[in-house]
Amino acid sequence: MAILANVKTALGIYYTEPTKDLEIDNLIKSAKDFLTAAGWPSADLAKDQETPLALQAIIIYCKMAVNTDPTEFRINPVLTSMIVQARNTPQPEEEDTDEAENEIHNGD
Repeated sequence: MAILANVKTALGIYYTEPTKDLEIDNLIKSAKDFLTAAGWPSADLAKDQETPLALQAIIIYCKMAVNTDPTEFRINPVLTSMIVQARNTPQPEEEDTDEAENEIHNGD
């Protein structure tokens, strides 16, 4: 299931309407920008390959964004905790391509 459908369902939106879908899609993009800026690994936020934790963080962000009560306008503590968890999760290290090329050319 695409992330748009997951978020719409979590927001209680069970219909398709192009303008509403665009609005929710923009919220999802904003959530991903917010999470990336907070230090969330971008690999966890790849389109339609979001990790379960990332998907839940996006949903929480979107629920916060659609809330119109000004007294409730604050960062959700669960979202903050999720960001800390994601930032502290070791990511697979990418192999240094220069070293790999040298090994190939040098026969190592």
